Amino acid sequence: MRKWTNFILKHPVKIIVILITISVFFALQIPDIKVETGLEDQLPPDIPEVQFLEEVNEVFPETRDYALITLMMPEGEHVFQKEALERIYNLSQGASKLPGVVEVMSITHFQELVYTGFAISTRKLYDPEDIYADTIEGFRQEVEADPVLSRGFLGANGQGTMIMIVADREKADLGESFVRKLEALVEETDGPGEAFTGGKIVIDTLVGEIIMDDLMRLLGYVVLAIILILFLSFGTFWSVVLPLLTVFLSAVWTVGIMAIFQIPISLSTVITPVLLSAVGTAYCIHIINKYYEELLETTDRRALIHKCTSSVGFAVFMSGVTTFAGFMSLGISRILPVRTLGLVAGLGVAIVLFFALTLLPAMLAILSLRKKSRGIYFFNNLISKFLSSIGNIISRKKWVVGVFLAILAAIAIMGMPQLTTDADHIGTLPQEHPLRRSFDLLNDHFIGTTQLQLVIQGEPGDLARLETLEGLEKMEQKLNKEDNIGLVQSSNLYIKMINQAISGGDPEYFRLPDDQEELDFFLAVLEMGGLEEIERYITPDYSGANVIIYLQLLNARGVRDTMNKINVWAQEHLPEDVEYSLTGMGYLFLVINDLLVQGQIKSLILSLVLVFAIVSLLLRSLAKGLFSLLALSSAILMNFGIMGWFGIPLDLATVTIASIAVGIGVDYSIHFLNRLKEELKTFTLERAITRTILTAGKAILINALAVMLGFLVLIFSTFQTLSHIGILVAITMFTSSVGALTILPFALLYIRPSFSRKGE
Repeated sequence: MRKWTNFILKHPVKIIVILITISVFFALQIPDIKVETGLEDQLPPDIPEVQFLEEVNEVFPETRDYALITLMMPEGEHVFQKEALERIYNLSQGASKLPGVVEVMSITHFQELVYTGFAISTRKLYDPEDIYADTIEGFRQEVEADPVLSRGFLGANGQGTMIMIVADREKADLGESFVRKLEALVEETDGPGEAFTGGKIVIDTLVGEIIMDDLMRLLGYVVLAIILILFLSFGTFWSVVLPLLTVFLSAVWTVGIMAIFQIPISLSTVITPVLLSAVGTAYCIHIINKYYEELLETTDRRALIHKCTSSVGFAVFMSGVTTFAGFMSLGISRILPVRTLGLVAGLGVAIVLFFALTLLPAMLAILSLRKKSRGIYFFNNLISKFLSSIGNIISRKKWVVGVFLAILAAIAIMGMPQLTTDADHIGTLPQEHPLRRSFDLLNDHFIGTTQLQLVIQGEPGDLARLETLEGLEKMEQKLNKEDNIGLVQSSNLYIKMINQAISGGDPEYFRLPDDQEELDFFLAVLEMGGLEEIERYITPDYSGANVIIYLQLLNARGVRDTMNKINVWAQEHLPEDVEYSLTGMGYLFLVINDLLVQGQIKSLILSLVLVFAIVSLLLRSLAKGLFSLLALSSAILMNFGIMGWFGIPLDLATVTIASIAVGIGVDYSIHFLNRLKEELKTFTLERAITRTILTAGKAILINALAVMLGFLVLIFSTFQTLSHIGILVAITMFTSSVGALTILPFALLYIRPSFSRKGE
């Protein structure tokens, strides 16, 4: 450390210029940063579940690229009126002209199958030139009689309707430009009712925009929080500016590297700049606090900086290494955004540590700071009184601490079994947000937002056997009676439509044929008709079938319950000589939830082991390594207990909190043990603990307060899950810092390890 400091003191200006020049280079890369929000972007491509879905999508044409327009009429009204139908028609027509659109499905653009005696043709149900009271009523009856339209595209009592817009990414860019044109179409198309845009294309684009808007807004709040805590702590201009500059350049480097290596921003990684700001400020606080302490003793700037780096530089370095280890433990997660956050945050911590030990000393070497700074008196006085109270309780009423801690632990443990998992980022938006409203409308009134696929595999011709299709039909009938299922689609749908068409459109014939010969005839008619839509549901040789099930929910328990029912009914009704498997985005949603739990356990264990090993190595004591985890473990226990009691799910963002707690929270125990070692050279354990609480305790609390305020700005995020992170990290930092000042000394006084003896 001394050689490093000498190098900085010898070339401070050169170092500053070089660092700023490199920062400009990284800043120029930031506009190229990408955003990923899709569910399929969260899983590695090498896991069997993802590979199987890709194989299925190669056999059955991909249908995931779609946008939706939902139109809702006021309470008591319906869409079957001239002006509303004209708006639906115009929206559908306009959508069909958007770049990349290959199909538009709506009640005004639905085509009924008609049998001509030789082949199948189609007939439009809706004629825009024939809109009169009697024709509208007839049109309504036809729509309500059609099972696909009535279940999939018509809301309850006709109050709303849905327009599905299928697009091909290979034919056009389906990003921001497409969504803006779709939004403009909705806004410019006059008519009654309130229209919302939604669907995968819209969600992927708008969630990305919300994430970037959140990032810019939250960074502004972070800056204000940092300014506040630094001003309250030190009360000088440069004590505010230097940490701000340090964390700003560190964030620029980190995001610039993400852009260069095409590492995207997601709902997980968006917290990285906020995290670096909080952590970097904490590192700077220790160095500046020591600088002002030593400034009272000497005016030799070179000697002053040497004392700062030699005294707290090592502790800051230890803090950075343990924080780095905590985040890197997330690198074992199989969920890409979580793994990416671990790697990016670990890299960012290394960068901010480098700046704190390089740029900050270099700036201090060329600046003339005020010799004395008391900060804000009432703030410092408040901290001193708080620490004094803790010291008195620890030294005089140890049993009070023990009872209180036991009660808190019991409460936390009782809350943990209630912890749930959730990978739904749309559900974390406020209910009044247009994207959330569109999402809820689809689940409450239409087919739903979650898709499961039951893939049936057999020998060629197996899926053309009436026995197989009848078993599938029985299973579909049970599924259609479930409250949370919006629509079930399979090849049976088209066979029943053919039967109805050949029978002159009689609804009584919307069913499977009576015998195999009749089924063979219907299949031959379908083949001659050239209907491309049926390729989504059955293979040309009838060896495989794809049953698409739309769920009106997106939560792990509901999806899992539905999958269990599908498996039971498939085993009950499908022939034994065919195999079946479940897949689809709903199934991958469950895979993510399971991986969240597995990854949380593995990364937490790994981070604790790494931190224990690092602290033990750097402090040269296994006992100190174990004691450093005491307060930290209590904070993690409290975190999971709070999540359980308050219904905060373990999701793609909150899954990182334990690693954040391990990486950052252990700093407080390190600083406590480091100062205690110095005090034990002179005082007994009781007296040394009291003095450590009063001295190191102040830096610990200011450090924790800086991190807490830095993360609390996340409560202003549009996403509820990021708000949860802000609150939970703040609570965790409070419990781990106060725990370092209560739990750790409490344990030391009762256990009295060998390193706690005077003079050792």
